[in-house]
Amino acid sequence: MILFYNFVTSIAPALLKLVSPFSSKVKTWLEATATWKEDILASGIGSSKCNVWFHCASLGEYEQGKPVMEALKLEYPEVSIIVTFFSPSGYKARKNSNLASYVGYLPMDTYENSREFVQIVSPKLAFFVKSEIWPNFINALKAKHIPMFLLSARFYDKQTIFKKRGGLFKAQLRKFDLIFVQNKSSQVLLKKHKTDSIYSGDTRYDQVAQLLDNKKEYPLIKKFIENRPVFLAGSCWPEDVAVLKTFLKETKSKIILAPHDVSEKMINQVISDIGLPSIRYSTFSAETNLSGFNVLIIDCIGMLASLYDYCTVAYVGGAFKQGLHNILEPAVYGVPVVFGPQIEEFAEAGEMIKNGGAFSCNTNDEMYECLKKLFANEIFMKEAGEANRMFTNTKKGATEIVMRNVKTVASNLPCFSKI
Repeated sequence: MILFYNFVTSIAPALLKLVSPFSSKVKTWLEATATWKEDILASGIGSSKCNVWFHCASLGEYEQGKPVMEALKLEYPEVSIIVTFFSPSGYKARKNSNLASYVGYLPMDTYENSREFVQIVSPKLAFFVKSEIWPNFINALKAKHIPMFLLSARFYDKQTIFKKRGGLFKAQLRKFDLIFVQNKSSQVLLKKHKTDSIYSGDTRYDQVAQLLDNKKEYPLIKKFIENRPVFLAGSCWPEDVAVLKTFLKETKSKIILAPHDVSEKMINQVISDIGLPSIRYSTFSAETNLSGFNVLIIDCIGMLASLYDYCTVAYVGGAFKQGLHNILEPAVYGVPVVFGPQIEEFAEAGEMIKNGGAFSCNTNDEMYECLKKLFANEIFMKEAGEANRMFTNTKKGATEIVMRNVKTVASNLPCFSKI
């Protein structure tokens, strides 16, 4: 199995080059990973005596890892945090992170790349966030006896990793020193497959709790909303816009749309699909005349988590096709949250619905009626928002559990015992 995997990863760059003319993300990833070695060497990070490596697929996984990164820096100030991303969107959003000493792309998981990466970076601890399981990198770390942790992991029966064809990846689970899972069902499932884990909860709850203290102010957003009710659709895709159309055309509230993909092509498609007078945030200034504009398009990244504080009701996209995006960010502000139907793999969605703070809709008509009721009934809207605030508040504490266990492992390492 590993031989076939290595064959696939060795030819993947050549295959991706064929696709790159048709995908800006693939093109960006290929260009960035082509110089990964030179970039790390130029940073000088390899000379640091206490590197801790976090690998995150994209921005969402980074936000899950961030509370642990911060806790490590607080406990061990001399630690250097190394962050790698697989997704260009994650890298672009956090490439200037003040928390990390180095932020870059993870090269293709080949035998040669993994050995060279571990040799150059020389991490003392390695964290893979959520579902990032890369056999060659894991084996390279294991060969160097570097402690590895899988953070905020979540597993379910239908995952490929538990199928026959996923055997290679399932085998990697036992190579982690500690696996921290988000929920009890994941722990039970891993136990069934003879793999131990620690139920920590989801570090995202600790991360979103910090939003309340670290949220950014956007004066231009205040100018746009003019103290009126606000409907914010975050991380939306064309499928989401389609099901929101009826409500968007009839609502008297201010509308903020934040597409997940902020490419020029996608922004133009969203503007065309809604068919309403819209203004783009990138073209917006204090002098802009907003008369006639009821829709603001957020065409840049890094703002959404703070923007939810400005809205009355939030819609979170992805649950019609791509996968539900972060519903905890609006929930922590005490905002009702609405989303599409495909939520089976998102336990927090089911819990929030049960608590009365979130609503799943299948059709345009369902969406319209749900949103209309929330905006028309202030008591109902506030009760839903408060249910979400309480839910996120009671779920905090995963970072403390993770750190308590990681410190036990780290205390045996000279690097950490001397700090």
